[in-house]
Amino acid sequence: MEVTALGRKYVTLGTCALVLAAGMFCTRPAQAQEAVTKEAAPKEAHEKNGIIHTIAQNFLGLNGYWLTAGSGTKAIGTPKFGSNTDLFFRPAHRWGLEITGGGHMFGAKDHWLPFSGGNHFDMTGLAFRISKTRSMNTVAPFVTVGYYYGEVHSKIFNANAYDIVPSATVGAEYRFARYLSLKAQYRFNGYIHGIDTSGFSAGISVF
Repeated sequence: MEVTALGRKYVTLGTCALVLAAGMFCTRPAQAQEAVTKEAAPKEAHEKNGIIHTIAQNFLGLNGYWLTAGSGTKAIGTPKFGSNTDLFFRPAHRWGLEITGGGHMFGAKDHWLPFSGGNHFDMTGLAFRISKTRSMNTVAPFVTVGYYYGEVHSKIFNANAYDIVPSATVGAEYRFARYLSLKAQYRFNGYIHGIDTSGFSAGISVF
C-alpha cells in the first residue's frame, strides 16, 4: 500500500514537472527580431518576479486553516497553520477575468514554516484558476479547481493516509498594498481514505 502511495506521488510530481517544463520551453515563433527583443525584457522580469513570488508565498505570508469536517478534526485537530504555493503560468486576461493554471501545493499543519512535524495534511497537484482581474482596494473573487495527490499524517491516531483526490476552492482576495493582500477561501477536498480535510482558510498574502 505504501509503495503504491509513493508511486502515485511521484507520478503526480512528475506530471507537474512536465507541464511546467513545457510552459517554460514552448515559445511562439517570432515575426521579427525586433519583436523578440522587445518581448525579452518583460519575459525575464516576469520569470524573476515568479521566483520571488514563490519564495514570498512560502516564508512571508501568514495563513490560518480551520478544518470543518468531523473526520478531519479528529484525525489532525484544528486550527492549523495553512500553506499555499502557486506555480501558475502567466494569466491570460479575458472579459475582465484572469485565467491561469499549473502546479499547486497547499496544506495545513501544527507548525509554521520552516518547522515541520506533528499532525498535518498536504496536497500536491495540477489546477486552474479563474478570478476577477485584481486591482488596488477592490475585492476579487476567484475559483480554483484541480486534482491532487493528498497525504494525511495523524500523530493523534499514529497513522498515515494517501490518495489522489479532486479539490475546489471558492474565495476572495482584497489587495490593500502593492505587494500585500487579504485572502479568505473555503476548500472542498476529496476524502483521503475517509478523512475529509475540507476547511476555511484566511490570512495575509505577499505578492
